Amino acid sequence: MKELRQVSEEYSEMGFDESAELRSANKQKRKEKRQKKKREFLDQEVYYPSEFDITYLARVDDRTVIYMTDDNYSKQWFYPRYTKGRLHEPVATQLLMDHLTQDSVFIDVGAHLGYFSMLAASKAKSVYAIEVLEFLIPRIHRNCVANHYNNVFTIFAAAGDKPGFVSVPKVGGPNNKVGSSEHKSLVPVIRLDDYFADVTEPMILKIDTEGFEYQVLQGAARILERKPKMLIEVHRNMKNYGFTVADMYRLLKTYGYEIYSLEHRKSSGAQKECSLEEIVELNNAMILCL
Repeated sequence: MKELRQVSEEYSEMGFDESAELRSANKQKRKEKRQKKKREFLDQEVYYPSEFDITYLARVDDRTVIYMTDDNYSKQWFYPRYTKGRLHEPVATQLLMDHLTQDSVFIDVGAHLGYFSMLAASKAKSVYAIEVLEFLIPRIHRNCVANHYNNVFTIFAAAGDKPGFVSVPKVGGPNNKVGSSEHKSLVPVIRLDDYFADVTEPMILKIDTEGFEYQVLQGAARILERKPKMLIEVHRNMKNYGFTVADMYRLLKTYGYEIYSLEHRKSSGAQKECSLEEIVELNNAMILCL
């Protein structure tokens, strides 16, 4: 103990501050401990999200469009189907981009996640994404933000032949239908003729409403007189809602449309003019109306 006191006295005589030295040593120890933890963390096999975990990129012509996939629904819808640069419905996608101009107004009835809406927004003057399922609306908004679009207008509504309200599921899944699910909300029904009465620019329509396509067309009589180009998904189950595929074919023909069937899910495919006998055999297939 004598020796320790003597050493301490010698340090004091030299003007050495023992408490400062201890603080410095403790600081150094803490620094070394942090560095050790950092090295241990970096040595671990840490998982970092890839672009496939948070986005899907659609590349068409010289355009790249971003879709957010950081929620389970969007991710499961895009992946694994569309890995390695695959496009959703590539023939329909290319036809849409070929027919759009910088003056076009694109009306997307049944916009879903906004796949066609986002692509159209990269080229068209304005885009109206009409979607009846509430849980999809914020997902469309997020895709707009991801692409910095300010020309997309999202409409939370159903399109039909007369104004009113329709019962739709509150929560979402890929197989939801209008009127299904125990948890429902009332959503307004709009007529395209009413909503777009003042639009004078050339229109292009995409209609995919899971069997309600005929009612959508009935509510667009004045628009159809202008013969806008249209992509329409054909669903045989429209007979469950009062009309048939044949009824829709005849309605389109009264407006002078030429109707072509598309192999829209293939990577490439020719459009073929479609007869009444041929269209009634289609299901979940796209037609082009010119």
